[in-house]
Amino acid sequence: MGDGGTMMKQALSAAHQDVALYDNVLARLIGGAGYTNDERVEIAMTLFVAAGCTADVRKAARFAVSYAKSVHGDNLATTPAASLGDADVAPDRERMEHARFALGLVRVVDGYVKGDARWVSPDSSGIEIGALALGEGDIADVGPRVSGRHAHVWCDEGGRWFVEDLGSRNGTVVVSGVDRGKIVVAPPRDEAGATVADSTSASAKTSGDEVGPQVKGDEGACMKCDEGADVAPDAEGATGAERDIIGIESSEAIDPVEPDEHIDAELAVSEAVEIHPGDELILAGDTVFALVAGLPE
Repeated sequence: MGDGGTMMKQALSAAHQDVALYDNVLARLIGGAGYTNDERVEIAMTLFVAAGCTADVRKAARFAVSYAKSVHGDNLATTPAASLGDADVAPDRERMEHARFALGLVRVVDGYVKGDARWVSPDSSGIEIGALALGEGDIADVGPRVSGRHAHVWCDEGGRWFVEDLGSRNGTVVVSGVDRGKIVVAPPRDEAGATVADSTSASAKTSGDEVGPQVKGDEGACMKCDEGADVAPDAEGATGAERDIIGIESSEAIDPVEPDEHIDAELAVSEAVEIHPGDELILAGDTVFALVAGLPE
């Protein structure tokens, strides 16, 4: 695309038009079968002039497509399958791998998107999610089982995103967008603050059953459990989703926000699990956030 095409796209963008539709028509024009080079130039010029005259991408695209069909045949929307595929998105994937990007959290309720994406800048200290999350940019749109301060999401200096459970009562799980493997960030806790896994282990010991060194967490995600120690998330989900887990040291205690809500007031060291766009973040078993990425400029 020459300077004229670039300037046209900038003008359309300034007019709050959908530049992606303009690009799509040009891409189908280039990839469509059955046109000569002269016909391609003619249709492209028709699109360019129509967009300039109307400042409306949809009207311009509709006119250019109609013109192409009536004069040169219906080939504009017929793109050979060989021209589609990973090559179209590879540049964006490469940019995502080598650039810091904003992370968007989209709440999903019963398969429906609820509200807009909540964007987190990689240069910020991150956000908290919880029923009583009061900070700038924090997310409080959650279900009734979510704790007051449930989870912390942030980006490290290397551009990797992490989620940390803040001692919630009903636990946090990450579902891999690659293979749907589940990684338990923190299991649910009972009213006394012990993990469900600990309670199960204690019950089994009382009944005389032998308990092994591992306890199954949510949906088969495996967590190593030592007697008297906290349950740590495993970096490998049920289907082998590998994630980095890092230790987090906090300089300040996390105070309970309500007398009847469990948050470990002496929490000094916790663990965070790496997350990626395409994953799902599930809080308290029923509050789901889909994770999406904002492409870097």
